[in-house]
Amino acid sequence: MDLTPSPEETGLSGAEARRLLVQHGRNLLVPPKRRAGLLWLLLRTFADPMAVLLLVAGATYSVLGDRLDAAVVLAALVPIAALTLVLEVRSERALEQLEKMTAPRATAIRDDEALVVPADELVPGDLVVLQEGDIAPADGRLVTGGPLLLDESALTGESLPVH
Repeated sequence: MDLTPSPEETGLSGAEARRLLVQHGRNLLVPPKRRAGLLWLLLRTFADPMAVLLLVAGATYSVLGDRLDAAVVLAALVPIAALTLVLEVRSERALEQLEKMTAPRATAIRDDEALVVPADELVPGDLVVLQEGDIAPADGRLVTGGPLLLDESALTGESLPVH
């Protein structure tokens, strides 16, 4: 009878976790593609109701032959577009930084020690320790534990935790 503990009881070794990370890749959902190119942001700027109103007014002045007023109205769009582009680019960068700062972490048992690792570095076979209030950072199999209530509202819309 073999009395050596299984990986389910001791977790993975650091070397095995690195090998599996290379083999399986990071524990990430496929991020949605962002259309944050400057051209897309510029087009989105001109989809704003105020910008559309100025474009229509400028075109109307131009059709009526009032070139000076058309130029003034259309020139008003330049600072609006520039400011909107600057703000959009800054907000995209801020969102990326926030995502990095709030990246989920998990407690995994590796080399018989509890280590806090980024959730994207979890690999198949990792022994993850969950405590009250934790969010499950990956798919897994329950090895041991007490009574468990899960909040599945994000997946199923259930308003109350389920056993």
